[in-house]
Amino acid sequence: MKKAEYMKSRTLAHIFLMPLVVAGLFFFFSPISTTASSNISMASDENFHKNLDSKSRSAVVLISAEINVLPEEDETESPMGISPDPDFIHAVYTKTFINKDFKVVQQFNTGTGFIISHDGFILTNYHIIKSYKSVRVRLSDGRVFPADVIKYQDREDIAFLKIRTDSPASFPSLALGNSFTAERADRIIVIGHPFRLDWTLSVGTISGLGRMVSVHPSGLIQVQSSINPGNSGSPLINSRGEVIGIIQSMPINSSGIGFAIPINFVIDAMPFLKNVNKQR
Repeated sequence: MKKAEYMKSRTLAHIFLMPLVVAGLFFFFSPISTTASSNISMASDENFHKNLDSKSRSAVVLISAEINVLPEEDETESPMGISPDPDFIHAVYTKTFINKDFKVVQQFNTGTGFIISHDGFILTNYHIIKSYKSVRVRLSDGRVFPADVIKYQDREDIAFLKIRTDSPASFPSLALGNSFTAERADRIIVIGHPFRLDWTLSVGTISGLGRMVSVHPSGLIQVQSSINPGNSGSPLINSRGEVIGIIQSMPINSSGIGFAIPINFVIDAMPFLKNVNKQR
């Protein structure tokens, strides 16, 4: 009888203890599994960004344009023919030098551009070179070249430059993608020169499409990324390493949001770009 009671108590103990053991195992192993998964995800993101950066940065240039110092423009109307919006500005970095002895004023716009063909054709924003005297570009390897302005469109805010060399040269270039395939939450990178901090990599996602702001007449791609003065003209690069937009503007009180001109809009405005980019 005592043996039967003993076996019965053991059985009841197993019944009550088993759920506790299972729960303990679950909580013991669960954090390890979650941490491992998180580490794999972080490593994947890190490799993703490193690969895109190493493949793209050599085709990104720093543009410095000495511009004519003009009298203050009438601010009642923007270049686009619509009322200006003080909440949005071009993402260009401007530096003014004043020589008090000779009363000479020099003003330079600094921005970004990217090479789209091996013979040195560059895409960027028109507002970087607007009223230019001269334009120079610096490559990631430190070489500096003068650049010629081949074509521009003020309203669309795009400019097409050519690196000027004394002899034939070959340059790294980026492929133009298809901005129609862009979707919200797509991962992107931006390489540019905010505040002249050259070849700065910013990562982020597409957070909106078809955004209408007063500094451009078409719907822009909104990106959640670090965008600052000097990022104008930066390539918006997708996960395949293709340019799907040109960074153009930003909210005046935020550096975490930027707007890019869709690359399909750029190609529609300058159809010859299709043939130029094929030369890469």
